[in-house]
Amino acid sequence: PLGKYKDYTLLFSKVMMESYEDSHYKVLKSSIKDKNYPKNPLSEADFIGLTKGIVISIPNVKVRYLDLRRSVSFIFHRDGNFIRVNISDKGEIKIIIQSFIIDEIDVGGVIRDMNSFIETRIISPKIYFGVEKEIYRISDDLNNPLTSSVYLMNYGIEYDIKDFNVKVLESIVQY
Repeated sequence: PLGKYKDYTLLFSKVMMESYEDSHYKVLKSSIKDKNYPKNPLSEADFIGLTKGIVISIPNVKVRYLDLRRSVSFIFHRDGNFIRVNISDKGEIKIIIQSFIIDEIDVGGVIRDMNSFIETRIISPKIYFGVEKEIYRISDDLNNPLTSSVYLMNYGIEYDIKDFNVKVLESIVQY
């Protein structure tokens, strides 16, 4: 059910079938911000932003979106930040955190909390079934590149083309 989970508020859930037009939402009514409840976390602009596609391409190339078809998404709010958990029809789990807040929060703690949510609210009550393989939790070992499941999806690199130097470009991309 929508509502409180640990220090988070589960604001809404979304089931997406084959396209964005075929999506269904369940919103926690007490979280909607309007003139009567200005301190509630979910404004109309936030809702629109959280339900639009997530761009994963870099600037100046063809726009690509994160494929969320045939999935269930849960949108949490804590301390003014939105955290999305997505579970696909294949059992793949994604946690999506806004890139500009990634340094301000305990990412490992968020991952542990979201894994706990998935375990207690999805897997244990056997809500999510029909997947032959085990549903793996997201690793919170952020310092090991072999097991880390955290990737920065949106980033930008600007380099003045007038002074183009292959070595400089290679060094920018490496770091």
